[in-house]
Amino acid sequence: MKRASLTCFVFGVLIAGAGVYALYQLGSIVAFVSCIFSSILLLATGYFSLKGVTGAGYTSGVLTFLLAIYFAYRFIASERFFISGIFVILSFIALFLILLGVFLSLREEE
Repeated sequence: MKRASLTCFVFGVLIAGAGVYALYQLGSIVAFVSCIFSSILLLATGYFSLKGVTGAGYTSGVLTFLLAIYFAYRFIASERFFISGIFVILSFIALFLILLGVFLSLREEE
């Protein structure tokens, strides 16, 4: 579970950074609040995943998948690669690493 929790922590910090960017560069308070809320959820699931709660790994996977869908929608709507396109790629990489960490931890328990 260490791989999944580390991925959640790193991705949560990146999402928080995207929220700060959205606030200061774009002036979007809604994007800032949603990114900070998603970041807090990712950091919490990363913490619980580190403590060994299996459901936290699945929750972080679902949350990361939903964030990937959201960023893909924003990328298609705005056609800008800088924030949306990069976070689509980062979301799918994070999703892969989270699910890999969860499944490897389940395999170790057997």
